[in-house]
Amino acid sequence: HSESAEWPPARCYDLAGGTSLQYSRKELAATLEAESVPFLVLRCLDNAMRCPHGFGKASDGVLATLLEALFLLAAGADSFVGMALLREASTLLKKNRRLHTLLDPEGGLFGLGGITDRAVSIAWQLQPLACSLAPAPARIGRGLADVIRGRRALLGDIFSARDAKSWLESEFPQHLVALLEAPKPGSQKVQPTRGAASFCDSPEELRRRIGDCGGF
Repeated sequence: HSESAEWPPARCYDLAGGTSLQYSRKELAATLEAESVPFLVLRCLDNAMRCPHGFGKASDGVLATLLEALFLLAAGADSFVGMALLREASTLLKKNRRLHTLLDPEGGLFGLGGITDRAVSIAWQLQPLACSLAPAPARIGRGLADVIRGRRALLGDIFSARDAKSWLESEFPQHLVALLEAPKPGSQKVQPTRGAASFCDSPEELRRRIGDCGGF
């Protein structure tokens, strides 16, 4: 998801022969790394999960708060960025079965508050996603809980991209694919009406019609 002033990103795409679109994976990766804030967030998260001093050996309570924050960001972000965050957070949640209580509205207790513990839940973040007008977030909000809990269910059943990076790379091609569903100019002809609708030709005619309606 590029915030570059030039869109599409320069040197990433080329219209070969005027008929086929080609892209440079190297240039696109460089653009995402240099100009995409969501890609930077996901890269920092990946490095933190690999590092033993980060989240690599973190407790369930720390991972629960991390997932809560990721789902909250996904619910408040625009639909395209939110899908990338949802893909990364769902992968992490799927791997940790002890955290599946986050899917319950009551949440799970992970010893986060000392004597007065608080429950952590992502069920409430899924509610606005389920009501989204965009089909992809709505599908995630309605079906993610069943996919996470299901032993045989795969995240690929509800996510169209294999990972968050692939989703971010596909933003511009998805805009082009959407044009295939739009009608071509001049393909739909306007059907002529049988008779032209008449309207008021003068102030006197307008007053007469208002009077016929009983006035105001």
